[in-house]
Amino acid sequence: MLSPLDNVQQLLYAPDGTRYLVLSRTRAYDVWEMTMWTSEGLGGAIPRVWSGQGDVGALRDEGRTRDIADAILAGMLSVQVMGSGGLRLLIHVLSAPFTVFLGPVDPGQPGCVTNLLSAAFSMKEAKPATADENSTRAHQAQIDALQAEITSLQSRNANLKAQIQRQTGSSGRKDVQPTVKPVAPPRNASVLQPTQRRRKVVEDEFMGSSDEDEDDDDDDSEEYSEGD
Repeated sequence: MLSPLDNVQQLLYAPDGTRYLVLSRTRAYDVWEMTMWTSEGLGGAIPRVWSGQGDVGALRDEGRTRDIADAILAGMLSVQVMGSGGLRLLIHVLSAPFTVFLGPVDPGQPGCVTNLLSAAFSMKEAKPATADENSTRAHQAQIDALQAEITSLQSRNANLKAQIQRQTGSSGRKDVQPTVKPVAPPRNASVLQPTQRRRKVVEDEFMGSSDEDEDDDDDDSEEYSEGD
């Protein structure tokens, strides 16, 4: 039975515009080889080739092997040029990116041209439905993982709210303000407001002054009568 990573091809466009042909091949579940070609840049029409081996441990996990193959077919790839002239290929699997290091290879090395032609013809003959199916499966896996992350965040949010409520003692209820009863005034205390009390004092003084004036008028009248 062939591995899902055997004879998997994809085109990769680097940020600098370089276009690579990527080929994944396996042999008897114990060797996983990645090869990349480009005819752009140095060398002109002569293709440049890089080759490297992926982690054999991934071949023993059928689920992870399928995830890596789906990511390649879905085009979830990126490449970084290393100082040594090699390439660092990143396969963006949902659980964690998978890295394969590739070193430069002589294009005249046996098998390079054969593998290049095999990859090119396989891509030309590939059925679009197969790519669509794998791409859909990869996208569905991303959606499922994001949904699981959202559910986890919602659960953590609910736990934090419950913890805050326990600490404050509110338990989700609004704090009830205590009712303050008005203090009854002392016995025999005036019930008039300060403004009313001042007005009362002024009125009393005014009334007292009026009474004194009337008494003076009466005394003057009596003295006048006696003089007559």
